[in-house]
Amino acid sequence: MLGPVAGAILAWRHRAGAAGLRALWRHLVDVRISDWRGWTGALLPAGYFAVASTVVFALTGVTFRSEVGPLGFAGLLLASCVLVIGEELGWRGTQLPLLQETGGALRSSVVVAVSWAFWHLPLVLMWGAGPDSSPLEAGLALIPYLLLTIPMAVMHTFAFNSARGLVLVSVVLHGLHNHLNAVLGPNPAEDAALARAGALSGPVLMGVFWSVAVGLWIAFRGRDLAPRGKVTASSMLESRP
Repeated sequence: MLGPVAGAILAWRHRAGAAGLRALWRHLVDVRISDWRGWTGALLPAGYFAVASTVVFALTGVTFRSEVGPLGFAGLLLASCVLVIGEELGWRGTQLPLLQETGGALRSSVVVAVSWAFWHLPLVLMWGAGPDSSPLEAGLALIPYLLLTIPMAVMHTFAFNSARGLVLVSVVLHGLHNHLNAVLGPNPAEDAALARAGALSGPVLMGVFWSVAVGLWIAFRGRDLAPRGKVTASSMLESRP
């Protein structure tokens, strides 16, 4: 978290001094920047997890539920959002609008996705390839994560641009995704069904991610992955609620 937020502060200070830092802060906390329609992108995780769960249920008969109660669900969601603020200040609050100054929304999303994936390389090595992996093994372990971050970055760009650059929307999107990924679990079922559901959940969710991302590109490719056009660093400096 410290790396992206430090990069964000340095980049905005270099770009516009104190005015740049004020613009970044304003676009994090000032909800007047976006109207209620801009918040629809933050709810994407609820939609794609629901679709993926429905597909897995249709194939295996296994249903899913939250493994925590309502208060725990709300508290953990808040914690998840707080934990990703630093990341989102770096990825969507800084890198994406800077890239969109000169590039299209789709290309900018892919560049952010690559940065996002490589920043998580230590976790990928810990969970996937292992600490003693060769450079080749590390690279191969990164590919599945990159295939995840590309459609996720496209969805984030849609949410960020739709919300006129309100970073808080990206924070909620990111936090809700991490939260649902952590708290959703299968209801009790036969071992064979649970095994099939476990094997299918990842590929099905990945397929849903890519379907949503491709759908957004088809729907808004002429309007920068959002109905209102792309948000740039310059427009963030000039914007007022």
